Amino acid sequence: MIRRSSPFAALTAAAGLALVTLQPTATAAAASTETVRASAFTPGSAGLGDPYFPHAGNGGYDVGHYDIKLRFDPEERHLTATTTITATATENLSRFNLDYSGPKIRKVEVNGKGAPYQRKGQELVITPKRGLPSGSTFRVEVSYAGRPKAIKDKALGLEGWINTEDGAVVVSEPDGARSWFPANDNPRDKATFSFEVTVPAALTVLANGEPENSGVVGVRDGYHTMKWEMKQPMATYLAMVAIGKFKVSEGSAGGVPNITAYGPSAAEKSKHLHRTTAKVTKWAAGVFGTYPFSSTGGIGERLDVEYALETQGRPVYDGGPGNDLEIVHELAHQWFGNSVGLRSWKDI
Repeated sequence: MIRRSSPFAALTAAAGLALVTLQPTATAAAASTETVRASAFTPGSAGLGDPYFPHAGNGGYDVGHYDIKLRFDPEERHLTATTTITATATENLSRFNLDYSGPKIRKVEVNGKGAPYQRKGQELVITPKRGLPSGSTFRVEVSYAGRPKAIKDKALGLEGWINTEDGAVVVSEPDGARSWFPANDNPRDKATFSFEVTVPAALTVLANGEPENSGVVGVRDGYHTMKWEMKQPMATYLAMVAIGKFKVSEGSAGGVPNITAYGPSAAEKSKHLHRTTAKVTKWAAGVFGTYPFSSTGGIGERLDVEYALETQGRPVYDGGPGNDLEIVHELAHQWFGNSVGLRSWKDI
């Protein structure tokens, strides 16, 4: 991240997991097998105790993949979505938490079965019908709908889902991911991502990674769907979706696909962003080593947040880069901050 008022301002990555093991006592040994089994499952921790963001992240599991399906009506600012999380339990879980501050939840399922849930502040507390054994893989599906709102931080301003004149753009550092999808919002818990976004046919969708099937995969009732996939592990705060009337440029940067885009507010800068992104990506690879992701790029759109963000593989620049060093800064983060992350936000 780079703030216009301070060229070196940034933020990046969270804490650790506390494992709980219950040792059988003489009384427990005499109890029924079912009682022993029940006692062996305990709740995962709510928050990881990060010194800056103690409620962010959750214990007891590790996320492998997020599959995020969104339908967005820009006129109504209305989002209909389902996020499916594939994770592995790192302890015997009786329940677990996700970070979520988004629209109203319609349904929660764990391994295909309805699961009770509660919302407590930014915590979504889910209780599966059966305990999740340590080492087991499980799937959580959360469906929700409504008007997403950005997270307002007194020191950092707006983060998360930002509505624009004709669509929306996501910039989530440090903990804005919870504004638009349920997550283990801990930068140390990286995962792969897939995005399937349905919007009016006049709009374009960009996201992390690369488009599937050249982008558009279906048109119906005046809406079309675009799919993107980030195959390299990514921290949740770096996940990005951009929706709008973008001018998209495609090319190459030292053999890596270069995909840049500009909204109408700054379209005259599009060629410069595209050329400079390619130049900087090639230069940085010579300094830091092989570019760590499968594509590079950038997005310029007016957000009125007064910062740029190193969203993985495709940084976002509020109104477009203020200068070329801003592009250098955000692309350097692809190596340091994105590929190489941090354990705690205070390590920034």
